[in-house]
Amino acid sequence: MAEKTKMKLNYGKTALIGFGFMAVQIAWIIYNAFVPLILADNATISSLAWSGTAIGIIMVVDNIFGVVFQPLFGRISDRTHTRFGKRTPYLMIGIPLCALLFIFIPRIQILGVLMLDIIVFNFIMSTWRSPVVAMMPDFTPSELRGEGNAVINIMGGVGVVLGTLAPKIIGWAFHTEDVQMIRNNVFLFGSIIMVICLLVVVFLVREGDNRITKEESLRMEEDYAKAGEPK
Repeated sequence: MAEKTKMKLNYGKTALIGFGFMAVQIAWIIYNAFVPLILADNATISSLAWSGTAIGIIMVVDNIFGVVFQPLFGRISDRTHTRFGKRTPYLMIGIPLCALLFIFIPRIQILGVLMLDIIVFNFIMSTWRSPVVAMMPDFTPSELRGEGNAVINIMGGVGVVLGTLAPKIIGWAFHTEDVQMIRNNVFLFGSIIMVICLLVVVFLVREGDNRITKEESLRMEEDYAKAGEPK
């Protein structure tokens, strides 16, 4: 009896896919480290007797959006059919918008504008977080997904390290200890890394065209509807 060929994970391709998760991690590390400080320094919030509670409430926004919108956009991306694939379009739109909004977070002094920036940033992050996580299983056989997940987490860990070291990197690069300057450039640094990660995924991973005909679309919708019917 012929011995079954052992499947091997494509580590290079999986690591490239992991750049998407790296973008997620560097954004959240910087966000969670600096946004509470930015809010505490805001003149309007600092004047409140319950400023600590207000900051805590604002910092929960990303968790609420994650619970509500991440599963939704994960399902929507499952049914997406474009020339760029089903996950990549969400990254192509979401990452540049998040990177732009991210740059302005430490620079906005008016609380209402800052809150709008934070809320929109969190919403858009929720639109591509699930699609980026789903990319690895799309490219990896089920038998190798545990191993693939380890590679993705390593790439996410690189994002965590970069985000954690960002203040040191900025302080060294600009030879400064100015708090505001460091904050501004840490967010800019995070945005640049996010865009670089996007470019790696778009140009080196390439999901491929998965567009379908109108007839196939109708048939798939019928299958989805049947799958959702109670038995």
